[in-house]
Amino acid sequence: MRNQKGHILPMTISISLLFTFIFIHQLNLYLLETKFYKETENLYKLDQIMMLTVKEVTTHTKAKVSKTVLRTYDDGAASYTITPQTETTSLVIITASSVGGGIYSAQFIYDFTTNTISKWIESR
Repeated sequence: MRNQKGHILPMTISISLLFTFIFIHQLNLYLLETKFYKETENLYKLDQIMMLTVKEVTTHTKAKVSKTVLRTYDDGAASYTITPQTETTSLVIITASSVGGGIYSAQFIYDFTTNTISKWIESR
């Protein structure tokens, strides 16, 4: 019993600390991954709301009509404003917001004769 050097306790503590650091690192990676997943899901919902609103604007509006509309969807809401520019084109400004708190805005010029979108400008 007198010949013990005391190597077991420091080795046990260092291995325990190593496993603790690895566990904390993996836990942080998991939390970061779940946050990234939620943000990505929120972006997809915003894109879906924006595309639904663009489709509604391009199919249900007429030339030389000025209006502001607010639409509510399951995942959020969108509002759009149509302002006539010329006889055949209108400036459309869309703002979409999701339940998760994201905001996505876009503006474009829509030509009613050719049914084309031009000068698309977006901001998030």
